[in-house]
Amino acid sequence: MTLPQQGTGDYPSAVQDIRLVSIILACGAVNSMNIAKLAPTVQTLQASFGLSLSEVGLLASLFATLIVLSAMMLASAVRVIGARRILLLAMAIAASGTAISLISQTVAGLFIGRMIEGISLIAIMLTGPSILSQHTHPVRRGAIMGVWGGFMPLGNAVALLFAPLLLDMGSWQAVWQAGLWVTLVVLALAFLLIPKDPEQAENTLQLDAFLSAIRNKIVGILGIVFAAHSLVYQALVQLMPVFNQSIVGLSLSWASYFTVIFCLLNFAGNILCGQLLQRNWRPARLVLLTGTGLTALLVMLVILSSLPVYFLMILLLFGMISGGIPPVCFYVISRQKTAPANIPILTAWMFQIQGLGMLLGPVYFTFLVERSDSWIIGTTALIPFTLLMMTLAHPIQIDED
Repeated sequence: MTLPQQGTGDYPSAVQDIRLVSIILACGAVNSMNIAKLAPTVQTLQASFGLSLSEVGLLASLFATLIVLSAMMLASAVRVIGARRILLLAMAIAASGTAISLISQTVAGLFIGRMIEGISLIAIMLTGPSILSQHTHPVRRGAIMGVWGGFMPLGNAVALLFAPLLLDMGSWQAVWQAGLWVTLVVLALAFLLIPKDPEQAENTLQLDAFLSAIRNKIVGILGIVFAAHSLVYQALVQLMPVFNQSIVGLSLSWASYFTVIFCLLNFAGNILCGQLLQRNWRPARLVLLTGTGLTALLVMLVILSSLPVYFLMILLLFGMISGGIPPVCFYVISRQKTAPANIPILTAWMFQIQGLGMLLGPVYFTFLVERSDSWIIGTTALIPFTLLMMTLAHPIQIDED
């Protein structure tokens, strides 16, 4: 179902919106899961393939690198081919990438599969907001973007929770096989439930659409805010098991389970932010409050690092409050005054900026920790980026009549 022209009143029902956002969320979470499965299987993969630490690092950074290099190119394909078609193609490609890794069982196959899965997730990230903008009621847009904004932590939590269980049942192949089957099931549901792409007056690539996105001040600010958020979030979440082992003294298994809870609370934070948007909280206010809260929590992490219980509680609260940024970014993009076909272009430009934060976060954090031999100094060095979120909050607004 495509949204009607304003004034017709023929909008989707709440049930239709819930069904659509659920399947789009599933597509994002499954692809995020396929990317996140690397972390809990690293040791098994190293034993199976003889991977060096540098090769593991390259595997881990492929996704962020692909965002920076390919987001705008993929967005052009969405504009020409259609968001639904690209999403379904991306799901099929993700399944093929997983299958390549399974069939080849070589280092080259692992890298190729990882790259294909990364491209698929980027395509889902671009098409998800576009489909939701085209086919859901604007009145429910805040809550919808709150749910969609949590696709990444939800997928991360699923991967971190179930991958160790599958490893105990078999080897890394069991994790990949489970991901393949889940991807195929969600692909089938997406084919059945996602409405067809609307007929477009033109389906050619226009340079003006790219230039307009690059010149859009709000989108650029959103990209920088999202990049600062991703730098801090990725620095903590990717290294959290080791982080908690070193500071709190948790075992590796308990540290991993703690990370699952962190991700689930982050998902809950996304939903909460969506509900606040739904209640007409200004996006700028939410970004300011989120940046302020994260800054305060980082300071408390530094001060209370010698008190394990309080340290863990603050980390969990950090996970929830950090969910306040993604829904705002997706929501503001979806409410820009532009044709629906241009939403992927705006989203892609935001993601190309955001990808730098995702790419640099773990590198920046680990470099400082290694040079200073102190997790506390590394944590302190994240504070300027939460302050940056606060500084850039004011200009963020909905550009819509």
